[in-house]
Amino acid sequence: MLDSLKDLKTNSFDKYKEFWNEYGLVLKEGPAEDHENKETIASLMLFASTFSNNNSVNQSLDDYVGRMKSDQDKIYFCVADTYEAAINSPHIEKLKSNEIEVLLLTDRIDEWLMTSIHEYKGKQLVNVAKQENTKDSEEIKINDKDKDIIEKIKNHLSDRVSDVLISERLIDSASCLILPQNEPGAQLRKILEASGQNFGESKPIFEINMKHKLLKKLKDMKGKQFNLFVDFLYDYALIAEGGSPKDPSRYLRQLDKYLS
Repeated sequence: MLDSLKDLKTNSFDKYKEFWNEYGLVLKEGPAEDHENKETIASLMLFASTFSNNNSVNQSLDDYVGRMKSDQDKIYFCVADTYEAAINSPHIEKLKSNEIEVLLLTDRIDEWLMTSIHEYKGKQLVNVAKQENTKDSEEIKINDKDKDIIEKIKNHLSDRVSDVLISERLIDSASCLILPQNEPGAQLRKILEASGQNFGESKPIFEINMKHKLLKKLKDMKGKQFNLFVDFLYDYALIAEGGSPKDPSRYLRQLDKYLS
């Protein structure tokens, strides 16, 4: 069966895409169920990608690996509810600016799928919404004023976040929410909780872009004004994740105020 699908994909890609559109979700359950053939099944997967500049689901892992830069050792993917949310995710801003391809995943089982595959042809699959490994990222030098701002943000958001970090991934956005490496995303959490597992309340990492004009505004604020603006930046990041602020009306009032 797998050999027949490989032949169809190689020799009649349009017909294979018809098969994928019909049975792709079923095939995505394969890597977790058939570990022996995991890499072969993974080679049959099709994805949308930043390479295509549209929402076509027509790129394979082999296509991605074939286009990788010589010094790149990871396959990056972004999970979101829609293609638009994935392609515009703040998590991929730096990757896009460096012309590094990102797979854009929107099916309900995609995060579970990528966790099951884990790596392909020796290349680790990396969820862009997760915290980077310390050894993989350069240490950011932080001046005393920025350290003070980070501590004040941590104190204010103490019940909502696990840490506050200066971001290396943001270019155009002011802030974003990142998951610790060992914590499942919203999509995978739903699947695991449906199977009886309980993970408790999620506390993401809050990343800020100190070069952004909104963070430059924050540097001149104090007291209640500072805390309200931090709340605004947190809601800003939450909306970018596809979430909703606890008080949308207050967020909109703040948005009007800061825009004027």
